[in-house]
Amino acid sequence: MIYPENFESKIKFDKIRQLISNNCLSDMGRELVSGIKFSTDAGWIETSLAETSEFMRICQEEENFPVSYYHDARPFLLRIKVEGLFLEVNELVVLKNSLESLNAIMRFFNTKQEVYPHLVARAGDVRVFPYILQRLDSIVSKFGTIKDTASPALGNIRHSIAKKQSGISRRMQALLQKAQEEGWADNDSNIGTSGFLHNVQYVLTVAHAVEECGQGT
Repeated sequence: MIYPENFESKIKFDKIRQLISNNCLSDMGRELVSGIKFSTDAGWIETSLAETSEFMRICQEEENFPVSYYHDARPFLLRIKVEGLFLEVNELVVLKNSLESLNAIMRFFNTKQEVYPHLVARAGDVRVFPYILQRLDSIVSKFGTIKDTASPALGNIRHSIAKKQSGISRRMQALLQKAQEEGWADNDSNIGTSGFLHNVQYVLTVAHAVEECGQGT
């Protein structure tokens, strides 16, 4: 128990906590900072000071320490514990990026065990789940889209769509060529599209002379 209750504000420790929190890269870091309390455990204090010293050295001397994609994946991971629920594409991307960062951090410490022994010990119980990352890599592209190879069924569907679109495109080009030959379309006309997926509409620009003729009739 801390006495008096406003002891932290009296010594401005609350401001120090806020400054640290402002520099955290994720909500998880801010949660950890908010939980910092005074301690009389000498062993814990010594270990914490050693870890802090090692990480300060990393910030000052290491250029290849991963500092990106510190996302909090807990909300949607907890949600999919319910049978029948699944991750959205953007959540798969977040999870993939987070696991890649985690893997990069572990690789960093594996090569620096003697340099940062306390942080290596701190990371000793972290699991990286390589199989999950491999599966995510086979499903999600670096652009945040689902790959055609995510499943055989999806690959077949997209291949079928691409084949039909190619056939339609060839047919429309043939119609455009015929319209140009018959004078219905200018030689520099092209085919535009509007709409999405199953509701695509192809638009053919009519020659100006033909358009005026149509307006006068």
